[in-house]
Amino acid sequence: MKILLRSLFTIIFLLYFSDNCVYAVSSLTVNDAVYTALKNRLEIAIDDQDIVKAKSRLDEARSELYPRLDLFGNSRYTKTINKFEPVQISFELLGKTNTISPTKDVPEYQSYLSVQATQRLFTGGNVTGKIEGAKERISQNEMLKELHKREIILAVIKAYWELKRADKIYGIEKEKAKHSEIILATAKARYEKGTIAGLEMEKSEVDFINTKGDLLQAASARNIAEVELLKEMGIIETGNETNLIPQDEPLNILHQSYLKTPDGAIEEALLSRNEIKQIQKRISANEADIMIAKSTYYPQVDLVGNYNWTGWHNNNLAGSWREMTKDYWSIMLKFDFNIFEGYATKSRVNQALAEARASRITMDKERQIILAGIKRSYYSMTDSGERITTLFRNLSLSEKNLEAAKKQFELGVMTLVQVAEYNVSLADTRKRYICALIDFEIAKTEYRWALGEDLV
Repeated sequence: MKILLRSLFTIIFLLYFSDNCVYAVSSLTVNDAVYTALKNRLEIAIDDQDIVKAKSRLDEARSELYPRLDLFGNSRYTKTINKFEPVQISFELLGKTNTISPTKDVPEYQSYLSVQATQRLFTGGNVTGKIEGAKERISQNEMLKELHKREIILAVIKAYWELKRADKIYGIEKEKAKHSEIILATAKARYEKGTIAGLEMEKSEVDFINTKGDLLQAASARNIAEVELLKEMGIIETGNETNLIPQDEPLNILHQSYLKTPDGAIEEALLSRNEIKQIQKRISANEADIMIAKSTYYPQVDLVGNYNWTGWHNNNLAGSWREMTKDYWSIMLKFDFNIFEGYATKSRVNQALAEARASRITMDKERQIILAGIKRSYYSMTDSGERITTLFRNLSLSEKNLEAAKKQFELGVMTLVQVAEYNVSLADTRKRYICALIDFEIAKTEYRWALGEDLV
């Protein structure tokens, strides 16, 4: 009786919850669903950023057609070092008197400022190739965007009609559950009056529990179809999935330890899923690329120091030797500032910004995929868990009814055809129970995978 009351309560709750859960989506027309998807799907937003990047590459390629203007400058200090005492030396070489005169160590300061203009005249087709390639990439990305739109439209229409089919099947199963409930109530009343045997009443109870299992499965299928349509429309959101099962009823010990609320599951998945982690790394890399691209807006300043070793110095063998061996060191501060490069820097910055925006959109898209996977597997797991609970009871009842039918057949009360019907009923219940067990294991695995847990 407790199982029966629990089943009735679950059916009533499912009727209420499913009707309220899907009403907003079920009331949409297929054109509304397609329009919403084209407006919200993040794949299209990513395609837009790819087009922005392609156009920025075209601007960068065209920038090489413009003259480049650079500003250079430095300031240098040089100090010589004598290895020996400075003395004047004279000697003859090749019949000519040569004199080595000492030089006075005087530090040198040198600075200059230069503006340089460069105009490329011929590149062997390099610039033309870059421009044509960039144009083709723009066309390719625009075509890819249209292709994605067509794929989205197809997926939305299919998901829309899958939801309609699941909704119709759910309506049929709901009607079957109502009729089965009436049949069970009638059988109980007749049993209490003594007009039917207890075996017939229990058979009605088995049929009712099977019908209840079918209703649970249909409700889960409709909820999953709704999740799929919402995902294809790009508006998947968190919901009150925990209301699918009455919270005052303990779940089957077989699956209650794996069941987590979707909100908590999402938080856990966002911390553990490698898909999210690698996108976060990509976003960090994009931010570094933006910094690199913007660095060209600023001058490059270098501090250069060197130490030089020099030997004997003579312009030619017949000339005079002018100075003794000296070393010198110098230190220089120089800068290089690009004044104009045909908007190439701006194009590179725009590419980096578009890449960063695309990565963030990809993050949102991945979160939607994770959320849809958690919801889908959550519905499947709760449905199969409930079916295991009810069908286990039903399996025991079907086996008991079959044994009772066999005894009545031996007493001549039942025919062989009636016993065969109980055999068929037991086989059907056993099949449902096995399917529920397998469905739960699959759903549990998918749920753990959606949470980012290790499966082995």
